[in-house]
Amino acid sequence: MDDAVRRLQDIAPTVTRRVRSRDGTSIAYYVVGSGPRTWVIPPGLGTPPSAWHAVFERFKGDFTMVTWDLRGTFRSAVPADLGRLGVADHADDLEAIVAAEGLERFVLGGWSLAVQTSLEYQHRHPEQVEALVLLNGAYEHVLRTALMPGLEGVLTTALRGLAWAGGRFGGLITRAVRLGPDVMPRIGLLASSTPLFGEVLRDFSELDWGVYFKIALAVNRHSAAPYLDAVRVPTLITAGDADRMTPVETAETMHRRIRGSRLVLFPGGTHYTQTEYPDAMNDALAEFFATLP
Repeated sequence: MDDAVRRLQDIAPTVTRRVRSRDGTSIAYYVVGSGPRTWVIPPGLGTPPSAWHAVFERFKGDFTMVTWDLRGTFRSAVPADLGRLGVADHADDLEAIVAAEGLERFVLGGWSLAVQTSLEYQHRHPEQVEALVLLNGAYEHVLRTALMPGLEGVLTTALRGLAWAGGRFGGLITRAVRLGPDVMPRIGLLASSTPLFGEVLRDFSELDWGVYFKIALAVNRHSAAPYLDAVRVPTLITAGDADRMTPVETAETMHRRIRGSRLVLFPGGTHYTQTEYPDAMNDALAEFFATLP
């Protein structure tokens, strides 16, 4: 048992399982908590399960929570076809997990990339989704608005270069990533470094960078815009008003288009609100869950 799984089990009852997705890729997933309701939490882009430790601690008695390692990251296998790293493929992985666990109806949603995966899955299987939780994420083409509008071409080129470099100079990238708690607050990408953020970043730094940047390029091609107006379930949308990766305007657009949705803004929060202000995020989740039938 590796350290990350042991830390999960220290927080809440946790079972680790594996399933094969539609294309044969082996996906590692986790069943956490023992509550009477089910919440399926898709991973963010390279997000380790440690990002959810505060959530697991708060809701382990209310929900049985299911999450997984994104294909190509951590304990999930790299697909044989590197063209299978997009949002549709992550939704396929979710389908395989739902089938393996025999889930019929559940709350669905998570942070960042999980917003796109959740919207894609809800579009495919609206009858299974009880409610959506869309935390600090985009609904389409995330590079189009990252940092500032108009940089999509530059960022795409940079990610292609990083995908090439990741397979050759991964150690250098890892060392640079581990400087995040010191550097990110200085450049406005993080409000403050917390012990939880440090733990997440340590796990994140173990990624295969060549694959990680290929995933980032693949998910940028996805758009849920054509079916936002068709969402008909209770929906929580959150955003940090200092988020330079997914601006508040993106959350406001989803809020306008998803009828009856609830929008919660975190003053001073960046893209990483759930690790900067875990108690505030948990309170917003609890208030939303209290409104569900």
